[in-house]
Amino acid sequence: MVLPPTGRPHSLNTPILTYIWDTEAPKGLAVRSPKPLLKKIRYIVLRNKTDGIGRWYREKRNVYEDYRRVFGDLDGGEPRGAVHGLRIYINSQNTKSQAEGYIGEIYFSKS
Repeated sequence: MVLPPTGRPHSLNTPILTYIWDTEAPKGLAVRSPKPLLKKIRYIVLRNKTDGIGRWYREKRNVYEDYRRVFGDLDGGEPRGAVHGLRIYINSQNTKSQAEGYIGEIYFSKS
């Protein structure tokens, strides 16, 4: 989930909430990007190597509450404005592994 820019340069100063599947990190872990220039990118691990491959999983998240939790240091965790995008991420470049993912229908709802 990408929220509106909060300064310049926009690409480095936009809060980005990212949900990932990771081979090593524990499920539920919420962390900041380790890269100094990308400190407004936050990750929440949804699945890891304990989950089987070759099957579909359904994810349901309260994006607002997740945002508040990982961005509590920015404006008290309150997002500024509407969502401007969706980011789907496989962490294979950091884990030095190969990954393939298929994405089904994505939608947002109030419940």
